[in-house]
Amino acid sequence: MPFNPVLLGILLLLIGAIFFALLWGMLRLIPRLRAGRTVPSAASQPKAGGPENAVIIVQLGGRVEYVNAAARQWFNLREGEQPSLEMLSNRIRSSEEFLKICAAEGQARFSLNGRPLECKSYAVPGPVPSLLVAMNRPEITTGAGMSEDGSLTALKILTDFDRSISVSLDFPATVQAILENVEQLVPVDALEVKLWDAEQEGLTSYRFVTGPRSGRRLERGLLQPPAGYTSFLVQNRTPLYLPDARSPGDEALKPFAEQTATRSFVGLPLMVNQDLVGTLEAALTGAEVYSPEDFEVLQLVSGPAAVALRNASLLEKEQRRAVELSGLAELARVLGLARDSSDLFTHLVQSLAPLFDVKTLGFLLYNENKRALEAQVPFTGMPPQVVNLYHVPLPVGSPAEERFLKQVTLTTQNAMEDEVWREIGFQDYARAASWRDSALVPLVSSGRPLGYLQIANHNNPEAAFSAEEMRLLNIVANQTAPIIDNVTLVHQARQRTQRAETLRRIVSLAASSATLDEVLRYTVQEMARLLQADLGALFLLDESRGVLRLHDESLFGLTPDSADPLRHLFVDETQFHFSVTGSRH
Repeated sequence: MPFNPVLLGILLLLIGAIFFALLWGMLRLIPRLRAGRTVPSAASQPKAGGPENAVIIVQLGGRVEYVNAAARQWFNLREGEQPSLEMLSNRIRSSEEFLKICAAEGQARFSLNGRPLECKSYAVPGPVPSLLVAMNRPEITTGAGMSEDGSLTALKILTDFDRSISVSLDFPATVQAILENVEQLVPVDALEVKLWDAEQEGLTSYRFVTGPRSGRRLERGLLQPPAGYTSFLVQNRTPLYLPDARSPGDEALKPFAEQTATRSFVGLPLMVNQDLVGTLEAALTGAEVYSPEDFEVLQLVSGPAAVALRNASLLEKEQRRAVELSGLAELARVLGLARDSSDLFTHLVQSLAPLFDVKTLGFLLYNENKRALEAQVPFTGMPPQVVNLYHVPLPVGSPAEERFLKQVTLTTQNAMEDEVWREIGFQDYARAASWRDSALVPLVSSGRPLGYLQIANHNNPEAAFSAEEMRLLNIVANQTAPIIDNVTLVHQARQRTQRAETLRRIVSLAASSATLDEVLRYTVQEMARLLQADLGALFLLDESRGVLRLHDESLFGLTPDSADPLRHLFVDETQFHFSVTGSRH
């Protein structure tokens, strides 16, 4: 049969029409409602006046070609606004997975503005290769069987959730995985995981915060006693479901009511073998409320979340305890080998640095002669020349001396503004060094205060001094104080012996047959070695001429030529009265 171009064109036209009809029909037939769900949540209902699915077409290279009305509404786009792929991804968690399905065919689950979202992408042929990304708000059923309409069943929820939170045993990673997966299952405006501390009877909260520079990150709160709905969860160890939190209705809940913007609330105690691990709390602040199905889903995932949280917490404690024991063992070894005070503080600071996640760590010792606390080199976070200037006076009868003698541990979250730290004389140094959270732990040996162990500025700015950290600080202080005292006493005894020996040699030299120049030269050398001085010289007063002259033979550490500017000082000069000879002191 001869080639007929007209028939070929008609055939190709029919094939194209059938393909696009099938694609349009597939998108229109994605089910939005299940027969088994009687009370769908507002988040999953179709938007009135628009299609059930949000559709985006992304061309090869990342250019957004088309955004339908539903997608514009879900992404909060203005009328006529042409978004970029980066703009859309910044509003989705996780943005990396969203970018992946915008680059290649795939399927994933996300959270958009706190609402769960399911996405599928399909390759679209044409002059410019594109991907059609279809998004819908998933329906969730807690039935045990597999769903035929594509909704999430209990089995699938548990399988996906358990696999996601089991990827890492790191505690922060586990908490982050729990929060991210809950965001993909139910709508949330506020979501927190709180870890229970039975010893302190308080909870540490973990939640996502978004900063202008840092972006979205996991924030750890301070340890606080339970309050409001959290207090109900801790006391009763039972779930709390409040479709309308503004009117709890139940009289038993009124003592726990919170004066917040929460519209709907779900809280669950995370339990493992009747032991409380923490709480999982979700809240909505808009017009929509949590449905019974949302509550059932959260109950479903609370078990695996509790186990994962307990295991990660125990692992973190064991790892921290192993680091502590290793550090304390190294500290004991260092203390057993230390013989010199300068080496002692170097080894101490190096051994203690891995134990505390802080930027500043060092020792302050009390100088009885100067009645002041003096920082010892090295002091992490401060250069040696600054450490040498770090002296805090303790005047007799002052509040600083009173606290020092009482051996009071001092902690603050902001040393730059704390009144107690200002009163004891630390505030100027705190402002100069920008100390925020700081602690001074007394060093006590045989009931006698020696000084302080100081740490400041956790690497995590939101971190506070936990009970575990303070316990470890006290252990370190109790171990190091007696050794510091012994080394200091040995050092002082050596200094007294050196002084006595130096004076004995000087007296012996003066009584010998040596010339005056030799006596003066060797005397200056002995004094320079005793005082560990780099330079030394002796000046003789010529009263008849009113001048203080340099004795060249006594020079130590300099040559006669380099000492020319110091060769003489007249008694009528103002600087003369500041010399030892002029002041007679």
